[in-house]
Amino acid sequence: MALHYELVIFTAADQQYADMVLEEIDPQKIISHRLYRQHMTVRQTVGMLGAVKHRVKNLVLVGRPMESIIIVDN
Repeated sequence: MALHYELVIFTAADQQYADMVLEEIDPQKIISHRLYRQHMTVRQTVGMLGAVKHRVKNLVLVGRPMESIIIVDN
């Protein structure tokens, strides 16, 4: 797959934990870039229960045209 696509991982996990998992599943270093929880954008919404903060994967940070991105998420 890496011959035809650039594989970028954007996870909500903590970097230390994610790196440990990614080292196990990607021993051949096919993943070219990694983005973690600290790269997520924090958004605040206000509702009946008050202010709530949400973390959002901001795909602009991937630095690629949106029409060339395929997202696989849980």
